[in-house]
Amino acid sequence: MDHFSHMRCPLLSLMELPTLAAQAKRHRSCGLQPVAAVDMNSFLTTLSVEERVRVRDLETFDEYEEWHLKCGHYAILVSCSTPLLERVPILGRGPELLQPPPLCEAFSEARVVGHLLGDSTCPRFGHCACKLTESWILTFGGNGCAGGRHGRRDTGLLVDVGTLESFEVPATPFHKVGPVYTTCTAIPTGAVLIGGRAGPHAGAGLPVEVNILGVTTSPCGPPEVHLQAAVVGGPISRWRHSAISVPSAPENIIVFGGRTNDAVLSDLWLLDTRLHSWNMLQPVGDLPSARHSHATVAVTCFVPHEEEWEPVMMMSGGLSNLEEVLDEVFMLEVCGDLSAAVGGHWRWRRVHVSGVCLPRYGHTMHMWSGRAVMVGGICPTFPGAQALLEWWPLSGAAVCAHRALVEVEGGAELVPFLPHNHSSVIVGDRLLLLGGGGQCFTFGTHVNASVCTISLAQLAEQ
Repeated sequence: MDHFSHMRCPLLSLMELPTLAAQAKRHRSCGLQPVAAVDMNSFLTTLSVEERVRVRDLETFDEYEEWHLKCGHYAILVSCSTPLLERVPILGRGPELLQPPPLCEAFSEARVVGHLLGDSTCPRFGHCACKLTESWILTFGGNGCAGGRHGRRDTGLLVDVGTLESFEVPATPFHKVGPVYTTCTAIPTGAVLIGGRAGPHAGAGLPVEVNILGVTTSPCGPPEVHLQAAVVGGPISRWRHSAISVPSAPENIIVFGGRTNDAVLSDLWLLDTRLHSWNMLQPVGDLPSARHSHATVAVTCFVPHEEEWEPVMMMSGGLSNLEEVLDEVFMLEVCGDLSAAVGGHWRWRRVHVSGVCLPRYGHTMHMWSGRAVMVGGICPTFPGAQALLEWWPLSGAAVCAHRALVEVEGGAELVPFLPHNHSSVIVGDRLLLLGGGGQCFTFGTHVNASVCTISLAQLAEQ
C-alpha cells in the first residue's frame, strides 16, 4: 500500500479496511452475509490434488516464494443476501482463517529490532553462505546484477565480518556446481558446495556435483579460496536441499531432501570429505516426508532423548511434493561410533513443539545459547505470507515456541527488506541475514543490498 501511495495511486479501500475481517464487517453493515473470506493461498488449498498436480506440472517452476507472497496479498470475499452460496463446498470459510495459529501461553506480541548495515554487501538471492573463518563469510551463487544485467551469478563473495565489506571471488573454484539454491557448508579445512541448479533442465538425472574448497588465510586481506577436489558419483543432482557438518566429526556432511526437475526427495546421505565418498543412510523411526526448501542445523547442545542416541541434526519446515507448507520439526540421531553407523544406526525422531510452529519454508535455522532459532522464509498461513522469527529452548521436558516480528530499521524509505531467498550466519551474539529477495510478479526483481543484523540478546529478554 505504501508503494501505491508513493506513486499517487492510493488503494483507498484497503487503506480504510486493510484486513479481511474489516472487509467482511463492511459487507455485514450493508445487509449482506459474508460466506467466504480467504486469501488466495487459502483458496488454492480447496483445489483437488489432481488439479494442483496438473498446474504444477505445466512447466518447470522454481519461484515458490514469490507465488505465495503474491497470493498472500490477494483475496476473495463473497457475500450474499440468501443462504444459497453456503451450499458451495469451496466457500463457507470465515475471516478467522487468516489469523495466525494459537501459540503457547508464554507468547506475546513481541518485537525484535534488526538493523540494516553495509552497502551492496551481498546483493544476491537464492545464494548460499557459511562462516569460513572467525573473520570471513563465504557466499556463492544466487541471482544478482553484474554489468547492469540481472542473472545467475557463478562467482563467490568474501564478506568481512567486522566491516561488512565484500570481495568477489572468481568463478574458477566453483566450476562444478549450479549457482542457484546450492548449499555451502564449513568444514575444518575450508568449505563444501553441494548441488544447485544451473538452468531449468541442466544436470537432470546426473549425480550431484560437489566442490571441496580449501582456504589460505592472509594477514592483510581476504583469504584465498581454491578448489581442492570435485567429488564424482553419489546421489542424484538436486537443489533446495540441506547440508550440515556432523558436530562430532565435522569432515562428514549430512545431506537431506531437495528437489529435481520432476521429483521431491526424502533420501539421506553422508559425504566423507576426506575419502570423497558417499553413503546412503537408512534411518529408522519417524521418517519425514519428502520435502525441499526446509532448514537444518547441526545440534551441539541438546539433551539426548535417550542416552544411547546422540542428536546430530534438527530439521524444520519445507514444501512437500504437493507444495504443502510443513510445520514439522524432526531430530536426526545416531547411535554409537559415527564411522560404524553408516548402516542402520540412524533414526529420525519427531520433536513436539508446543505453541504451534508456523508452517514455513525458505527459512534458515541456527543454534544459539541453548535455543533453536528460525528466521525468514515464507509462511502462507500468516497475513502477508512473511514468516516471523521463532525460537524455543532445547533444555527441559517442555519445548515451547516463541516468536516475534522483526522490525527492520535503517533502510531507505519504501525500500523493503525481504527475508526470504537469503542466507544467514551467527557471529557472536549477532545474527546476520545476507542478501535475499526475489522476482516479484508485480513489482519486478528486488534484491536486499544491505545486511540485516539482529542482536540475539533480544531473545533472552522476551
